[in-house]
Amino acid sequence: MQHRTPPAKSYFPAPDAWKGPRENDSGNAIYDYFMHTERYRWDFDQNFRADGWEQFDTDQDAHCFGIWVNRKMLAVFSYTEGDLHLSLAPNKEQFLDEIRSMLNFHGQSPAFVAIDPNAGTITEVYDDRERFLTV
Repeated sequence: MQHRTPPAKSYFPAPDAWKGPRENDSGNAIYDYFMHTERYRWDFDQNFRADGWEQFDTDQDAHCFGIWVNRKMLAVFSYTEGDLHLSLAPNKEQFLDEIRSMLNFHGQSPAFVAIDPNAGTITEVYDDRERFLTV
């Protein structure tokens, strides 16, 4: 099968630096790379966000872990303790299969939690991740 190649973007390694592709269960091309950094490299990159990357909130989000989705590129990018994984779907159906799998695997988790010790309240704020199913 002919796979898409990683995009040439300032916030990603050069297209030929990625290892792969291999296929995931949805049939999407997965490219791998290792980089000593932390997730904030992408969180605060204006070009990354302008290109359509959105954070996919999970209960594991931390400086060493993050997932982002790009609905225009039909792509999912994850960072885990230096390991970068870029999934490129060849079509809308395979992209949506991957998003459904992610929704199922990660379950519903708050985007953030606010604690007010004076009032004795805990407020959980949830992100509507179903929006990723709209392409």
